[in-house]
Amino acid sequence: MPALNYQARFANDVESGAKGQTVRKRRKCPIKIGDILYHFTGMRTKACRRLRIDVCTKLTTVEINGYGLLLLDGVAQTEHESQRFAELDGFVDYDEMLAWVYKAYGIPFLGDAIYWNPKAPACLPAGQAGRQAGLQQAGERAGVQGVMAGRGHLLPDATHERILMLHEHGMAPVEIAKVVGCWPTTVRRLLVRRGKRPLLRKRQYKLRWKPGMCRCCGILLAQSVDEMQPEPPVGDLCRECEKGVT
Repeated sequence: MPALNYQARFANDVESGAKGQTVRKRRKCPIKIGDILYHFTGMRTKACRRLRIDVCTKLTTVEINGYGLLLLDGVAQTEHESQRFAELDGFVDYDEMLAWVYKAYGIPFLGDAIYWNPKAPACLPAGQAGRQAGLQQAGERAGVQGVMAGRGHLLPDATHERILMLHEHGMAPVEIAKVVGCWPTTVRRLLVRRGKRPLLRKRQYKLRWKPGMCRCCGILLAQSVDEMQPEPPVGDLCRECEKGVT
């Protein structure tokens, strides 16, 4: 759940949709295209207020060198382009933006420009069902394909099918999340929504797994014997795929 905090001077522009981008220093866990962005003002204060919820539609690398030159994705911008970029970010001109970046982060600066669709709905319907529907609509309007599966992730339909396939092979949500690259809670919610019963890791797997994956179905191969398999898999195929081959 990427949360973005804004100063009071930018709050009205973000809430009204006049501001559709923001420049931030790079995070340890970077924001990805398709993530749900939660915009706030006054975070960690009593005046904290949520402005809107959007979907990240684009990311651009922003660099300002020691001479004050603006580079987007490594391409130097002209004076007119720098002026336009600053105006879209809510500043009067590029000099004001340069002064703000120097005070907030220092120069030289390396960060990301995060974009969203300002025409998307500024708030979502209340309730869990309304939240899911609102996030789906926001994703469609932003041009992001996928279905909401919890924790702010938009997973494509192909990923849904792979999660169900790995579940049928007897994998727990924790292990499925490692293969697919999402949160375990996302996997559990998807399985429950599809009428499946998520398996518990302590019942299914007692030993750790190695990075090797089955070249047929993509399931992780056990390192040694566990409760469900009397013998460890041999080669680069799981037990189920070996049965199909033989």
